[in-house]
Amino acid sequence: MTLLPASINKPADMNCCDNTITSIHFRSGQSNIEPHYEEQLKSIANLVKKMINVRVEITGYADRNGDANTNFDLSIRRTKSVKSFLNGEGIENSSIVTVAYGETQPVQATQNFESDFFDRRVIVRLRNKDRSMLTQTPEN
Repeated sequence: MTLLPASINKPADMNCCDNTITSIHFRSGQSNIEPHYEEQLKSIANLVKKMINVRVEITGYADRNGDANTNFDLSIRRTKSVKSFLNGEGIENSSIVTVAYGETQPVQATQNFESDFFDRRVIVRLRNKDRSMLTQTPEN
């Protein structure tokens, strides 16, 4: 039998957490982070602080209700809200990239009340800085 320590005082191995993902959902037309997501984001920030060579990718979306330009702007505000929260937890801007898609990438082709909820989201993904999976130029 091998006993493993409950905590390790060295930086986490990037390979263990590369492509860690979490979703944050928003109320319709809103960009403020609901309190029940704060613990989740704090955990992400604490993980980032322990890792070396990590980048946080924040990708914002909106549902298809309303004007497309307004929805694009809303997805930008959502990414900025999450980025600001992570900055407040000690994550530097140089470790964060953001991309906003507005309503252009819905979860489902058919729009309904339930799918709208899942479209109002920000995806926070941890990546190795040496690799990039973004297909568009990030907004800084």
